[in-house]
Amino acid sequence: MTPRRRRLIPCDGVVLLGAALLLASGCATPPLNQARSQYASGHLQGAEENLANLPDNDKDRVLFLMERGMIRQSLFKYEESTRDWLAAVQLEEDLETHSASKAAASMMINDRALAFRGFPYEQTLLHTFLAKNYLAQGRWDDAAVEGRNIVRRQENRGTFPEDSYSRYMAGLTFELAGDFDNAQMQYRLAGESNRLVRIDPPTGRLTPAANASTNTLVPLPAPIPAGSSELVCFLNFGQTAPRVGLESPDGNVVQKSPYAEIFANGICLGRGYLFTSTDELSRKTWSELALRKTSKTAARIAMKVAIGNAISQVNENLGSLVRLGLLAMEMPDDRYWVTLPQWMGVARVPCPANLGSFDVVFYHPNGMVIRRMKVTRPLTRRGKTWVSFCRDIDPITDPQPALIAPPR
Repeated sequence: MTPRRRRLIPCDGVVLLGAALLLASGCATPPLNQARSQYASGHLQGAEENLANLPDNDKDRVLFLMERGMIRQSLFKYEESTRDWLAAVQLEEDLETHSASKAAASMMINDRALAFRGFPYEQTLLHTFLAKNYLAQGRWDDAAVEGRNIVRRQENRGTFPEDSYSRYMAGLTFELAGDFDNAQMQYRLAGESNRLVRIDPPTGRLTPAANASTNTLVPLPAPIPAGSSELVCFLNFGQTAPRVGLESPDGNVVQKSPYAEIFANGICLGRGYLFTSTDELSRKTWSELALRKTSKTAARIAMKVAIGNAISQVNENLGSLVRLGLLAMEMPDDRYWVTLPQWMGVARVPCPANLGSFDVVFYHPNGMVIRRMKVTRPLTRRGKTWVSFCRDIDPITDPQPALIAPPR
């Protein structure tokens, strides 16, 4: 005998709406928001303290680990930062395998009911920033492992945008590990996707692209003599913009990029070049996702209306309440890795053989100085190649107090 399908009754509507509200409610976010704000203002110690204890089994745990790993890297806590990012990578990969069970929740509520995994470019940048930690410690082989992970992510990105900054990082990790053939391949691919800079594949050296407009205040780089020492510095500017509006082709149009110059002993060694804008990567990713997100949203709204209508046949008032409650949960998934830089560039310049520090001057696109900073670490060397990275944030030594989260 075919079992009879049970009809929805009023109490089902209450249970359904309550379950949906429970799934839609996220973890307490004030400590995360406070940490992000403190990071942007240079209060790095306070930012780390706010994320000292992360919630277990939370759907946003990958995001928490991304943010704390960035804060710890800026504090030169490379081991702790690495642990956070390796945990985020492992959890994200596990979610890719076991995310089917959450699909029903996202169809009933919204995409925020899904565990956060990040956009494909954010998943790639996890490996890129992990490679920085290893380079800062002179762990060349470990950095090359992350280089291979970058290549794997880029080769399997489908129709999502290419990231020339990560490609260049992969090339450098291979070069420093002695894998020159693969280094040359990654430098070539990075150059093909970057319209602003020309990359010499055999050496990884940088010059302006033929069609790139170069600020007239910045001299063209002098050739690096064969056999001389050189500095490769990864440059990070600003913070990535909120995703609200990026789903629209007209939202958050990419502005002209800032740039930087490198000095040592009062002498300008050369300039850095923009490789990647996270805002542009985000906008292109939204464009790729637009059709499937629109279809999913339409199907979800239709399902919510159908549930409300079915309950209305038994109790009109309750049906209206459930329908309005479910529809009120429609909201975009605007979670993103906030502490990522907005602009990511690279400088590769000749330098003294005994380089102990260097200065970076960050400029507005119009040539106005934004910030000057002296870099003494990280600064590692393999052979005649020095490696470093920096960001236009002035750390403040006095930490703001951590925000105490309410009991959960």
